[in-house]
Amino acid sequence: MHLIMVTLLNLVSSPALAVDGYVHQARATARGSGWYFSPFDAKFNDDEGKRNWDNVATKEEYKLQPIGFYGVDSILETDHFSLQLNYERGDFSASLSSSSLLNFGFQLRGIPHVDRVRFNTTVLDFYGGKARLLDRGTDAVVDEADFEMKMRRFSFSYQIEEGRIVGEYLDYSIPRNIYIQLKQGEDDNATYTYFPVSDQLLQVGAKVAMLGAEFDNREVDFDNGLLQPFDPDMPVTYGGALLIGGGPYTIQELRTGTELDKGHLVTVGLKGHLLVQHSFGKYISVGSSLDMSLYMFQGIGLPDQMDEFAEQQGVETDDLSVSFGTVDTLSRIYGFIRVGI
Repeated sequence: MHLIMVTLLNLVSSPALAVDGYVHQARATARGSGWYFSPFDAKFNDDEGKRNWDNVATKEEYKLQPIGFYGVDSILETDHFSLQLNYERGDFSASLSSSSLLNFGFQLRGIPHVDRVRFNTTVLDFYGGKARLLDRGTDAVVDEADFEMKMRRFSFSYQIEEGRIVGEYLDYSIPRNIYIQLKQGEDDNATYTYFPVSDQLLQVGAKVAMLGAEFDNREVDFDNGLLQPFDPDMPVTYGGALLIGGGPYTIQELRTGTELDKGHLVTVGLKGHLLVQHSFGKYISVGSSLDMSLYMFQGIGLPDQMDEFAEQQGVETDDLSVSFGTVDTLSRIYGFIRVGI
């Protein structure tokens, strides 16, 4: 899948405060954003004949219009901690079904080694539009439901001179379908054939823990063991991360939430970010930023009840596993105008 946030407005509501004391910086920024979502479909036959999707007659489609988000981004830096909070909603109602985004970052300061640890939380609820299961040949609608996506992402990083050690916990759920992958052969000669499981959309949720490393082009400086602040005015900042892990997943009936099956999967996460900015004098900066996270999920064998049923029928399951048929990508891109001292 593919998730892109395009910011429509980012105007400063209060300038930064440079205080010769406990508070080093305090800033709030009003935001307006638009979200767009589309799948990245991996259901295709490769040129070498090692992947065969001919037996699968359906594909997912997400018909969503961009949703407007409005909110505030605030930063506070003191002698002992730094705090960043970003909150946005799809509308100004009190409805719990309104799309919303909450991003929270926290880091202690002034304590050797401890100040190298940063915690970050992202909570995203996305409602609106339709999720569809289509016939791959005719694009006829096989199944359709309201689209709902929920993501809870908790991460930490520890700064070292060469980069950062990163850990992440991801709780992530969207409507999709699942497929059976049959492996034949070994190593470089292995081929994979795919088969459908359901002709209805399902709600698939994964809860995975990952560990990896992150790098960027910012210079790292330690003074008596203390991590020194990065230069916030670098004209170009870029970097990326690689994470590997796994965890359980559940398959639910989309409309009732009834659990149908559960299993385990492995996950590879790739992340990248790019920030470009330019300062006009001492007080004004303009720029844009792109953040992208890509997650590849692969089931370990069959889910529990499906595996038990296959064994009861005398089917050998060692070469069978679950495939989700998509690669999930979450991206955020926005422009900004920053005013401060």
